[in-house]
Amino acid sequence: MDRKELMSVVGARIRYTRQRMKLSRSKLAQRVGVSMNGIAMIERGEVDPRIGTLHKIAEQLDVEVEDFLTRQFRIADLPTS
Repeated sequence: MDRKELMSVVGARIRYTRQRMKLSRSKLAQRVGVSMNGIAMIERGEVDPRIGTLHKIAEQLDVEVEDFLTRQFRIADLPTS
């Protein structure tokens, strides 16, 4: 998997988890300390977020950073709102 593909996968997993928790991009952005556009770009795989940003996103979504990166993305294990 190349870098662009990895960022697309990570972004899709962030978006899926955020939506499952019924959290808006705006609210997540506010909690993480980035712009709403920044969250949108991460979710679309257009940018490589810093590890600190990924950590903050994971904290707000009640998951571990590894959950965005592992091949075994377990939907059943994700929190719901």
